[in-house]
Amino acid sequence: MINPYQTLTAQITDIKDEVLNMKRFWLKLDEEFDYSPGQIIFLSIPGFGEAAFAPCGKSDDKRTVELCVRHVGKLTGKLHAMKIGESVGIRGPFGHGWPLNNFQNRHPEPFAKSQDKLREGSDGRYEGDSSTLPQNDKKKNILIVVGGMGLVPLRTLLLNREKYLSPETKIQIFYGARTPDDFLFKENFDRWKKEEIDLQLTIDKACLGWNECVGVVTALFDKYPIVENAAAFLCGPPIMYKFILQKLQEKNASGEPSRTASGEPSRTTSGEPSRTISENDIYMSLERRMHCGIGICQHCAIGPFYTCKDGPVFRYADIKNIPGAI
Repeated sequence: MINPYQTLTAQITDIKDEVLNMKRFWLKLDEEFDYSPGQIIFLSIPGFGEAAFAPCGKSDDKRTVELCVRHVGKLTGKLHAMKIGESVGIRGPFGHGWPLNNFQNRHPEPFAKSQDKLREGSDGRYEGDSSTLPQNDKKKNILIVVGGMGLVPLRTLLLNREKYLSPETKIQIFYGARTPDDFLFKENFDRWKKEEIDLQLTIDKACLGWNECVGVVTALFDKYPIVENAAAFLCGPPIMYKFILQKLQEKNASGEPSRTASGEPSRTTSGEPSRTISENDIYMSLERRMHCGIGICQHCAIGPFYTCKDGPVFRYADIKNIPGAI
């Protein structure tokens, strides 16, 4: 029987300062390590404990894992002090990530039916490719709404677009940060724009030299039209979800523009009609709840679900009525 607590040794091969109090680490493993966008791994350091992180790099090198880590406590402080050549422990991956089957050239199935086909293996992980969890029978584009570190669990998807998405899938990103210096992965922005990813940025308060949107991330909904026929992928601080959901819930599931009180189509500040997204097509990552990764400690329980086994990515329609889920 495989021990789900057994770690793999990973050597730090590179370190890069990302933004204030945040570093990126490249970890080399002795054996192949496969994961899907949105899944979670656990990093451990003897004497300092372990914590959950979402890989954020390209997935073509099966022996390398890239992490973006903020210094917030004992474990992350120790990790930030480590040098190239030192080693940490890795276990996972756990849970299922973003449901990507509907954006590939495959025949999709209903989401709940396909989820029933997943089987828990002896090591506590789900058997099967979590990147192929379907939604419904209609191919969609993707609206990514992120704040703060929320881009981390989605960067693997964006860097491996050709692997996980069909060429026809359109991607739109609404990304909010406190200041221009707080945006993560800025070196990727030009490439994503060249790939026709619609990247829209906003910062909390105006500052010298900033000519784009000002306000929290929901301000982007009023300024830019949402990509048509979209599913929404949300990731960020828990408080952010409440206000993004309010914005999305102002729309209906018909695909028609939302309406004002007078019956007129509501419009963005650019004059474009506002588009709609059904709550069945809203997905969010609750990775901050992860603890043991295998459903033993029950600290991550959300009603009948475990974040580590049924998540960390959930469809909003499945958890919206569970008290304390969001």
